[in-house]
Amino acid sequence: MKLSFASFLAAALLSNGDAAKPKLSPLRGQAVTKSDAKPRAHTPKGTVMMPKKGGKSPKSPDRIDGAGGLGFSAVYGMTNQPTNEILVYSRNAGDGTLTFEGAVPTGGSGIGQDATAPGDPLGAQDAMVVAGKCLLAVNAGSGTVSSFGIDSASVIRHVANYSTGGTIPVSIAEKDGIVYVLNAGGNGSMQGYTLSDVCDMSPIGGLIKLDQGGPVSPTEPPNGLATPAEVGFTPDGDLLVVIKVDGGGDNISSTSGVASLNHYKIRGDGTTSAATLTKTMVAGRPSSLPFAFDFDQAGNLLLAEVFDGGLPADFPTNLGLGAVTVWEETNGSYAQVATVNVGQPLTCWVRYNPDNQCAYTSNAGGDGSVSSVSTAGGSYALVESAAAGLNGPIDLMWSQDGQNLYVLSPGAVPSESFGSGQPLIYVYEAGRDSACGLTLVQAISSGYAPSFIQGNGVAGIAVYPGNP
Repeated sequence: MKLSFASFLAAALLSNGDAAKPKLSPLRGQAVTKSDAKPRAHTPKGTVMMPKKGGKSPKSPDRIDGAGGLGFSAVYGMTNQPTNEILVYSRNAGDGTLTFEGAVPTGGSGIGQDATAPGDPLGAQDAMVVAGKCLLAVNAGSGTVSSFGIDSASVIRHVANYSTGGTIPVSIAEKDGIVYVLNAGGNGSMQGYTLSDVCDMSPIGGLIKLDQGGPVSPTEPPNGLATPAEVGFTPDGDLLVVIKVDGGGDNISSTSGVASLNHYKIRGDGTTSAATLTKTMVAGRPSSLPFAFDFDQAGNLLLAEVFDGGLPADFPTNLGLGAVTVWEETNGSYAQVATVNVGQPLTCWVRYNPDNQCAYTSNAGGDGSVSSVSTAGGSYALVESAAAGLNGPIDLMWSQDGQNLYVLSPGAVPSESFGSGQPLIYVYEAGRDSACGLTLVQAISSGYAPSFIQGNGVAGIAVYPGNP
């Protein structure tokens, strides 16, 4: 069965799935968890804030320890429009709530909303990252990466744009001043850079073309269900690239469509090459569509897979359920050691919180959810299939203190429970134990232009200070 990107998303994203359905607030269908929730006084337009359980008083907004010792904290979104912009939100480090401060052009172009991909225009994780006092963001439409200096909670300063050497950059990784940007166009590629203290970037090494076993088809444009999904540094400082389906979208089926984990050794000068590649195929479950990844406290790889066991033979009648799979790495090769089915469809993004040793996935249906998985004691178990409910969640990121989870909801598809047409950032407070609880404290739309069915292409979320 050959599966087009359009038919996949038309069936899957328009599905209500099995997520829990919280009540609605009066403002554009934002999810609330208590019927008596009311906006606080002096809250900016476009914000719904939730009362805290237990009557705790919020901490001071300039609390130094909650802002990574640097005196302020911020969250960033990205419009991904033809004239791309970064949306800047100051963050109250006491309770995690956000205030919209303004939009800053990147000087590059996004790709807007591809009609075949409502709610997920980049098909990737880490379109923006915070690196020290720098913010880096992809411009998928112009083949560049933008660098900004972070001057305060409300001010970022554009430094420059840099060519990524390929097309459709979608993901960024940074560690100790070394940056790699992943391009999803063609066969996929990545380019390395050094990052200075003043946020200048300088290319290092040459463009590295990804190994997909031969030419990719289709390429213009590539099928987002098969493209490279993320580049990231491993705990040992090497690079990992996940490719959803080697060879491209023409290989997506219930009988073919093998994904791959691509491990590149990093040299002392920060460079790498195709010659250092160790490739692990995700065998035995064709078109399970591995997507985003993170690493747990033991250094094990946590991999979000859209279809646990592979693409259902009767898709799209059967949407299947997603999973988090766990992998140990030895000399660049990966061996699977555990699987946790999250009981929700379209499991694409994953983030790990070392404070409570819990991983959280975004499940991107219209009536979507965030699932929680405990890794405490080296055991991997589902805690809540729907720890939170919201429309089509995609990118998510933790605050450095582990207190708050920020989740982007494009609002791209019809939702019985959450309405549609308005992107939102949802703010959750995390439980501090292995119960992995999430409490909604705010849903903010300020800065995001209202959109209609199929969304407007927003993508990416980042938090300052960044996570180690």
